[in-house]
Amino acid sequence: MFFRHGSLVTDWIYNDFGKWSWNLKSHGHRSAYYIHTTPRAEREALLDPPQYESEQSHGCVHIRPIDRDEMMARGYLAAGNAVRIMKYGIQGPPR
Repeated sequence: MFFRHGSLVTDWIYNDFGKWSWNLKSHGHRSAYYIHTTPRAEREALLDPPQYESEQSHGCVHIRPIDRDEMMARGYLAAGNAVRIMKYGIQGPPR
């Protein structure tokens, strides 16, 4: 598991939370919930064209690797930013 194609893995690529994960805090305290990709989504993102199939979650917010990269570039996932989790079907910020 520490080797890939006969070479030692230099970057750990087998994380269940993908390359990055962000803990969703509640009132300043850590929770059991995260925003993260999944190993399957990371593998599917390498396909041409990229594919994505959502996986079951125990409360975490699963995102596509391409969305993670964009959210990181725009600073949305920086420490201290508020995240509002809304029901399916609601689009955009509430009015």
